[in-house]
Amino acid sequence: MSPEISTPHPGELSLGVLVEYSEYMRERFSMALLEMPHADFVAPLGLSWKFKDIRDLFAHLVDTEDQWIRCVLEGDDQDPPGRKAYPDAAATVRRWEDVRRHTREHLEQLDAAGLEREIVAPFHMKPRFRVKQVFMHLLIHEAHHRGQITAAMRMRGIAPPPSDLYDYLAEQLQ
Repeated sequence: MSPEISTPHPGELSLGVLVEYSEYMRERFSMALLEMPHADFVAPLGLSWKFKDIRDLFAHLVDTEDQWIRCVLEGDDQDPPGRKAYPDAAATVRRWEDVRRHTREHLEQLDAAGLEREIVAPFHMKPRFRVKQVFMHLLIHEAHHRGQITAAMRMRGIAPPPSDLYDYLAEQLQ
């Protein structure tokens, strides 16, 4: 991780700590996803959510990150593959890892000036964001949808992985 992103003290919140926490949670949720019965992965949630099933939640989470990095930050106008890229848990985890790897590579190339660079988001009245704000948005967005995935897993009788930032920080500080 670049010096601009890393933190001298692991308990201090920074972009670097939040990225590491996100990576930790992604691994835990990937393992839980691979252990989940396929029927639960694609079973209708029966809620008025935008997402029909757990697969839709994961697809949204991964495709949103991909679009922000590739399309907004890098200028690639290719659409994400959508639901067809998520036929089962294994394909979902592979796609998530590919997007995660690309995000890490992008982030590792940034210096302080790169993190402060302003971009224009192509939606919601085209606001201006600093690149660092985009990464913070993605991390918060992911945590929000991990909460929805946790609720959906519990609705299906599946124990979700623990996901509190507190637990992650306590483990890192030992």
